[in-house]
Amino acid sequence: MITDPAWDWYSATVPAGPDEVLGVLAGHGEPRPSRGLYSYEHGMDFLRDGEAVCKAFWGGVNGDKAVHVQCSGGSTGQVVRDLRSAWSEHRVARADACADWCDATAWRRLSRAALAIRKEFELASRLNGDWVSRQDGRTIYLGGRTSYVQARLYEKGKQLGATPDWVRLEIQVRPSGEGKANLASVEPAQLFSVSPWTRALSARVGVPELEAVRIRDPWRPSDDERALECVLRQYGGLLRRTRSRVGSWSDLGEYLGSRLGDG
Repeated sequence: MITDPAWDWYSATVPAGPDEVLGVLAGHGEPRPSRGLYSYEHGMDFLRDGEAVCKAFWGGVNGDKAVHVQCSGGSTGQVVRDLRSAWSEHRVARADACADWCDATAWRRLSRAALAIRKEFELASRLNGDWVSRQDGRTIYLGGRTSYVQARLYEKGKQLGATPDWVRLEIQVRPSGEGKANLASVEPAQLFSVSPWTRALSARVGVPELEAVRIRDPWRPSDDERALECVLRQYGGLLRRTRSRVGSWSDLGEYLGSRLGDG
């Protein structure tokens, strides 16, 4: 059994002053002042049953014309709906979507799929958790720590002391440029289609593919990169012939360095 993808983390900057934003967030919990983060001077937590449902930050070098809002966990979806209702245009710094499975074979199926995608796409990865006794839960991370998209597959039930068959897959996206604005209107399921490898993983585990959303600005080569590309197009044949004469591509690099007086 798989659940529909849902929001699990959302952090965004909305174009409004603190009074207006705090008023919208007030319905989610009891406000309590907190220290500012991310170079913001002021902070406010909104607590429910002693836990922070969402946080707001403003002021300092960032001024008072925009507020950064951060939420995570089960209440994220409702906070996101309220933010979007009040400010359809805002900029998203990070968004996580999750899908859950709960059956006796879920971990075996999904972990095999994740490790296969890791190998197929040559992804950075790491393993955390209890891989020896398998009592306290295991986690597979796909994508580098600084990558714009990462995935986490873990035994959520064991983490919470609930049913051990509960497995969760999370997709974490940190957009850049205009991708920050693009994420302000997408649905959580679309995060599973943000890159070729997340689409391949989703297909293997049964998450329906939706229209992908661009989360990065197009790459624009620098002047030096364009010049180098021109050199390679014009003199590629010469470089290959010289490589054959001196040995390998690394030997060619040393040879060219010596000709330039840098060897």
